[in-house]
Amino acid sequence: MYKLAVLTHKVWTTATPTYLSELVQTRAPPRVMRSSDAPMLVVPRIHTELARRAFSFAAPSTWNSLPAEIRLCENILTFKRHLKTHLFKLTYSSCAASSASVSSYLRVLYKSVIIIII
Repeated sequence: MYKLAVLTHKVWTTATPTYLSELVQTRAPPRVMRSSDAPMLVVPRIHTELARRAFSFAAPSTWNSLPAEIRLCENILTFKRHLKTHLFKLTYSSCAASSASVSSYLRVLYKSVIIIII
């Protein structure tokens, strides 16, 4: 996801390489909204699972899933820093939640073992 988001950012900001910039189109919202400040990309309709791996589908899907403050970064270094922070938060918040559930499960298991021994 990181490499795809960085490549999409480069294509969006510099329009290079041209063969990839032709596959990515900016979505124009029908009405002006607060969220219309952050650029969104058009996600094409697909008919097969194989098409989900194509750059023309994967790049806009990944880009649109990012928070607006990350999509608004124009400098590549700032974009990378914010993207890494976002991805680490996603990763470690899910790890913390799963480790909390595992630790609560182990506590219950430990208590039941103590009851059985006594």
